Amino acid sequence: MKKIFLIIFMLFSSCFGCLCVGDINAGFNGSSSQISNVIDNATNIINNKLIKEINKNTEDIKAQNLELEKLLKAYKEELAEKKEILFLLEKIEKLLK
Repeated sequence: MKKIFLIIFMLFSSCFGCLCVGDINAGFNGSSSQISNVIDNATNIINNKLIKEINKNTEDIKAQNLELEKLLKAYKEELAEKKEILFLLEKIEKLLK
């Protein structure tokens, strides 16, 4: 009796599983299309907006680097002048002693 009940239960379970296959497929297709839409939107944002912004930022950074190089060159020239003045002042001090 238990075996018959168990067999009937298993047959009923497998039939119920077969009925759910359509729902499972529909859910999978729906979620995969949602995921595809999200990925497509992200790709479009990256291609249309972010790459342009990155290129603009790169150009801005290059311009800033050029300005910093000019500033560094000016500081080096000023330092060389101050070293020369210091050298001359030390030379004058030694001559006065």
